[in-house]
This record gives sequence, structure tokens and C-alpha cells, in this order.
Amino acid sequence: MSAVKAFRRVKFVPVFLMMLSLGGLTACQGKKAPPVAQQQDTVAVQADTLRRLPMEHTIAFVGNLDAWQVVHVGAQSPGRIAKIYVQEGDTVSRGDLLVQMDNSQLTQTRIQYNLAAETYKRMQTLYQDGGTTRQQLNQVEANYKTAQSEYRAVQQNTQLRAPFSGTITSKNLNEGEVFLLAPTSRGSPSIVTLMDLQTLKLLVDVSEQDFPRVRLGQTAQLTVPVYPGDRFTGTVTNIRPVIDLASRTFQVQLQIPNDQQRLRPGMFARGRLGTGVDTVLAVPRGAVREQPGTAIRFCFVVQNGQAARQQISLGQTQGSLVEIRKGLQSGQQVILSGIDLLKDGTPVRVVPGKPAGGTGQ
Repeated sequence: MSAVKAFRRVKFVPVFLMMLSLGGLTACQGKKAPPVAQQQDTVAVQADTLRRLPMEHTIAFVGNLDAWQVVHVGAQSPGRIAKIYVQEGDTVSRGDLLVQMDNSQLTQTRIQYNLAAETYKRMQTLYQDGGTTRQQLNQVEANYKTAQSEYRAVQQNTQLRAPFSGTITSKNLNEGEVFLLAPTSRGSPSIVTLMDLQTLKLLVDVSEQDFPRVRLGQTAQLTVPVYPGDRFTGTVTNIRPVIDLASRTFQVQLQIPNDQQRLRPGMFARGRLGTGVDTVLAVPRGAVREQPGTAIRFCFVVQNGQAARQQISLGQTQGSLVEIRKGLQSGQQVILSGIDLLKDGTPVRVVPGKPAGGTGQ
């Protein structure tokens, strides 16, 4: 009886294991195998090998034109204005009389000067005849020179003349009014303002990074909105030697000929200052993309058969090319077409040909 039970137990085990195996197989057949990930399509692109190219380096600027020379004509001391000989818009030459101040003080100093001159002349005659000493002659001569100096100073303060040729651009007071030395709403106290409009100037703020590039005599091309399409030329005549700590810029002065006086002080101007030709890395502007909502710019390059996104820093622009200052290296293959289909890591296949504006030479 025990032997029969033992036989039945041994026979049951294989049958049970077989049933478990069949059940597991059935369960496995009931489950679907996970789908195989679809491979990303390869994008056909055109690319160009990045090289160094010659590019003219320019500095963009904007500013307001100013007269080459400006003088606010006024007396050295307060006084009544007797006569103004000019009006706004008048053209005057150097030395022309512009304003006559009250001459009561001038009359007194002229009388004193004339008396001193006559005394000095008589003393010279007496000294030559032996009628006086050298010490007395020196004293009279000193009085004469003092009276002469005072007369000329009062004369200059009474008869206000043009220090240079130019145009009267404003008349700030009228005849009969009292000129004071206190500043006005227009700035420096003045009766009239004289400007030299034959030549204008423009002060340009330039980044300190460009300080080594700027030289005296370099030329700039300017445009003004009132003359669309016309270009004017300026020349660097002064470079301020100090860098502004707040803006990290320095000032450059441009001199602009204005013989026909088409340009006027106060006009807005923009332009570019040429500082020479550099050899730089450059790509077509069409290869550059900008991340929406940011100032981040990037290109795609071919790397191990894939598109690799490279963040870049741009420099000068010339025609269809733009300088790459950071982010790319010479010899890399820059993708020029199919860019909108790419993302970082997209498989690419470079096909022959280059779009217009490729960098290769």
C-alpha cells in the first residue's frame, strides 16, 4: 500500500510541472512583444567647411551732428547793450563787429589812455635832451602801458567782434537790455551765438574692445534721414585717451566737411567707421538661427553623421556673411540647408552642392 502511494506521488510531480509549463507558455503567448522603436529619418543637407575669410572690420555708431566751432558771444562784465549789428542766419567774417555795448566806460579809459600816451611822448623828448632821469622815464612808461592795457580790455568788452568766420545761429538779447553773466535756459550767458558750419563734428562712443583698432585719419561713412540715399564722409581727428568707467566706452571725434552746408548741427546721423581688414571665421547669415524669445544664436555642424547644435557669438556683418567670434572652429562642416528640419542629434547625410552664399573659396 505504501509502495502504491509512493508511485502515485512520483507520477504526479512530472504531470504538475508539465501543466505549469503549458500555462506559462500560454500566458507568454497572450502578451504582445513591445514594439521596436522607429529609427529617426536621415535628413539630406548641404554643408560647407568653415574657413577664415578676409572681412572689413567696421564700427557702427549713431549720434547728433555739432558745429566744429561754437562761441557764445558776451561781454566780460555786465552792461547795457547799445547796438546789435547782426540777425539770426547772417554770415560774418572774422573780426566783424557784432555787438556794441554801452561805451561810457570806454570813453573814460580812452581819455586816460590818451593822456598817458602824451605824457610818455613828452617824457621821451625830455630824456633825450637830458631834462629828466631814466628812472622818471621808466615810471611814465609803466603808467602808459597800464593805461593802454586797460583801454584795450574795455574796448574788447565794449566792441564784441567775431573770433572766426561763421553763421549767427541765435540772438538771445535785444538792444537796450542789460547783459548779465548769469547762465540762461540756453546755457552759457550770451548775446548772440556764432557757429562755424563749413565743418561739422560728431562725437562717437566706441567700445573699449575696439580701442586698439581706432587710429587718427581713419574714415567713416555717414547717412542722415533727411537725405536718404546720400552718403557723407568723416575723418577721425581726435581720440579721447580715457575709458568711461560706467559705459566702458571712449569717445572718437569725426570731422565732416560741409562746404555746401547741407548738414546742420542737431541732425541725427548713423554710420560705420572702417578700421581695416581682418581674417575671421565667417558663415552665411542663412546658417544662423535665433532661439525664440532670447538673444541666443546657434548653428548646426556635422559631427559623426549627426547634426550638432553649437551656440555662437556673432561679430561683423559684410554682405551675406557674418563673423563668428565664439562657438565654431575652422575646419568644421557648417550645415547650410535643411536647418529647420534639424535638432541636436538628428542623423544627416551631406549631399553635393552649396546654397548661394557658401563660405568656401
